[in-house]
Amino acid sequence: MLRLNPLTKRWICRSLFLLLGVMPLLGSIAFATWHRVSHTEVRAEQKLAAMVGLDTRIETLSTPAPQTIRTARVSLLDPETGIPLVKADGVQFQSTPSGNRMQFDSLRISGERMRAIVGLLQDRILKQRHALDRPIYLMADRVTLVTDAGEVDLCELSIEAKQQQNERVANISFKQSRDAVESVRIKVTRTQATSESAAIRTAVRIETGTTPLPCSLLLANSRLADRWGPDLTFQGVAWIDESQGIYTGDITGNLANVEVDRALGSRFVGCIHGSAAVQIEQAVFQSNRLEQLRARIMLEDSSIDAALLRSFATHLGVRLAPSLSDQLNSPTAKPVTFDRSEFRFQLNQNGLEFVGLTPLTDRPAAKKQTRLLLVAEGTGLAAHPRQQPQPAVNLLRALAGGDANAFPLENPACVQLWQWLPIAN
Repeated sequence: MLRLNPLTKRWICRSLFLLLGVMPLLGSIAFATWHRVSHTEVRAEQKLAAMVGLDTRIETLSTPAPQTIRTARVSLLDPETGIPLVKADGVQFQSTPSGNRMQFDSLRISGERMRAIVGLLQDRILKQRHALDRPIYLMADRVTLVTDAGEVDLCELSIEAKQQQNERVANISFKQSRDAVESVRIKVTRTQATSESAAIRTAVRIETGTTPLPCSLLLANSRLADRWGPDLTFQGVAWIDESQGIYTGDITGNLANVEVDRALGSRFVGCIHGSAAVQIEQAVFQSNRLEQLRARIMLEDSSIDAALLRSFATHLGVRLAPSLSDQLNSPTAKPVTFDRSEFRFQLNQNGLEFVGLTPLTDRPAAKKQTRLLLVAEGTGLAAHPRQQPQPAVNLLRALAGGDANAFPLENPACVQLWQWLPIAN
């Protein structure tokens, strides 16, 4: 029989104790810890998914306080396609009786996903298709929107969604920079139908403060950039109410970087080439029809196609300088270049009226000089009509060209404008 040294026996006993006793215990503790962390992450993902209505993926989870979860990174995904919509770093989620709060250190959102995010949140939160038993608060210190034109940074983003009787309200505020004095404020109210005959109503109010806001942030819709230009900005106040596809509202503010050639395109007899600034004194629309528009429009270093300017003279009574009239009558007339055009525009049930405000010099203009519509090299090219106001349908005739007395039914763009301009049937 093999005889073992007492020291060897002691070493073998200790090894067996570690192998058969301690190691299984440590393994059980490690498995229990891993299972607990994994289960906690799953529960946290479920809570976040229920909160925002999107699938979530969590990395590196901790619980610094009761009912508080902090993660190093969170991804929010489209629940149908699984495509990541939002990536966030440093997220803290807190569930309290007063509401669910989620605080982000930073958010990074792809601009091409913005429309999908807005649609999903609107579908799951505002349209009552998702439970909202307690208020939801989403806050982010910094938000980066990645677009084809570059990155846009926002600061101090705050979103509050809550239920008020038969209404759901979302309040959104953010700053465009750290130095911004005022925050952009957006309020969306969705009124639920209280009976089968009642209609669902959505009201939106936007207050931009003193800083112009890129319209690409207001509307996640690429058609806006296609029609008005990618650099379009708005500064002012807008209120819009929608029910069953019928819109009512009131807009006051300034539009900048309006690409007029994009807005007009090739849909009319001619085009204006250049960028315009529009000061909207008041725009009121009721039941999808514009009731009143008062605005001031300014263009600089632009040009207008000869056919369109000639049509303005024919249908709107714009008075042209004699030299310009001879130039426009030429069959090979080129676009007319002008240094400046500024005029006040008013459109309501009484008709159309516009008054030229373009001075000949930088000095205060004389009364007769302020009637000018176009100025080039210190010379007046066109003045506003003597007959004011005139039927609003003349504007459609001027855009379409053709017969001075017929309605331009052959032009689809004019027919579309007729549907919302204050023009009697």
